[in-house]
Amino acid sequence: MRALPLLLLIAGCAAHYEVRPTAATKFDVVVIPGCPSEDDGSLSPCQMSRAAWAAILWQRGRAGAFITSGAAVHSPYVEADAIAAGMVALGVPADRIWLERDALHTDENMYFSLRIARALGLRTVAVASQKGHAAWSCRMLEDWGLSHCGAFSVDMDAVIASHPRAHLR
Repeated sequence: MRALPLLLLIAGCAAHYEVRPTAATKFDVVVIPGCPSEDDGSLSPCQMSRAAWAAILWQRGRAGAFITSGAAVHSPYVEADAIAAGMVALGVPADRIWLERDALHTDENMYFSLRIARALGLRTVAVASQKGHAAWSCRMLEDWGLSHCGAFSVDMDAVIASHPRAHLR
């Protein structure tokens, strides 16, 4: 029974941060947290979904830039580099992607990315990841002084529609 209050808290957190975009919704930067590559260095389904979702956000005009974040945590492959390469292959200009290659877990993804955003003068920040992860990440950013964060939860239907041949499930 202890799990129910935790689930309600997470659901409330997700609803609070979730972005319901309009034509005017645009963030200076969207943080894409890392997840591990496949053993051979190829993109994992997690990385493919986040890269594809970032490309969709770019195409829809929701982001001016991106920060991909993540070190070589569970493999020798740097997560930030892998996701950024996937995004570039899907049409996001490389000069609109900043790399954060030191984070070992979510709180470091957010902390180090926020430092980059501030150094670049980027004021409006969102996170694109799976639903609970994006919202929880926004909560961290606000705890570190960001005035507002938006969570772009990966829309798997949109990702699959845009990239039907990708093995995402």
